[in-house]
Amino acid sequence: MSKKLISVVMGTYNDGSLLHDTIDSVIAQSHAEIEFIIINDGSTDLLTAQILADYAGRDERICILNKENEGLTKALIDGCECANGEYIARIDVGDTMASCRLKKQLEILNHIETVNLVSSWTSFYSPCWEYLYTENPSFSYPEGVSIIPQNEGTNVPFGPTAHTSVMFKKSQYEKVGGYHWQFYYGQDWDLWYRLAEVGHFYLIEEVLTKQRIFPSGLSSRNRLRQELLGNLSLKAFWARLLEQDEDRFLTQAAEIRPGNPRCPQESAKPGEGNYFLASTLYKNQNKKAKAYYYQAWKEAPLNPKYAFSFFRGMIF
Repeated sequence: MSKKLISVVMGTYNDGSLLHDTIDSVIAQSHAEIEFIIINDGSTDLLTAQILADYAGRDERICILNKENEGLTKALIDGCECANGEYIARIDVGDTMASCRLKKQLEILNHIETVNLVSSWTSFYSPCWEYLYTENPSFSYPEGVSIIPQNEGTNVPFGPTAHTSVMFKKSQYEKVGGYHWQFYYGQDWDLWYRLAEVGHFYLIEEVLTKQRIFPSGLSSRNRLRQELLGNLSLKAFWARLLEQDEDRFLTQAAEIRPGNPRCPQESAKPGEGNYFLASTLYKNQNKKAKAYYYQAWKEAPLNPKYAFSFFRGMIF
């Protein structure tokens, strides 16, 4: 197998305490022909800058791009634009990849011409690496698979297990226009839809990526906005398939971002994130569940469900 250059792209904003695990997993890849582009998206904490500078000084494969804070999507656009690799792999801060991940994904993209994106199974963990669950669907075919739905207006039947798990061809990324800046959140699925229009997807049925879920993560803080943008990206997808204008959906998407008074307000309930982690750990019979139940109860002491769950967790 020829060793073609892979560009790993990651954005970071005030994530100093989470950087070590992620960076170490990338630079330990068995496929050595990589560059690791880390976009420092206007971090204000000194720890992030210090850690990034230290790694970049010790490993010439690491390239740091410092820019003003504009959000993850703009950071990824900048990082992918600077990528020199034939392939782009994604990773998010706090997540890790198996040492063989890039090599295995490269094998697929090298040898199956119709495939333009490769994903893998993803296991999800709590902030302290307690196991939660694994996304392990099965849709691998020898030549990859088209995920374009058959019925007008419906969603695709499957896709990548996580944004942090994918590798795609840079040429195809550029062909479809890259990440759309209009999607401040949900930029991944908007890109997946467009890549699906020009190629096949492939799923490696093996856990090659581990992703952590944090109580205050983007998905819990901005669930409504994520859902709205997901619906708009799907509408834009069908507009393109039906040879209609997608611009009105992109215009609507551009309004869903912080600082815009027309942006829908979130109504996340206090303790919701910790309660989800606790409940999942409890199902796994992990005694660490009680610590997350306690945090949920602490954030919302008048919520009887949280109080009951905490005391239930104390006795198992």
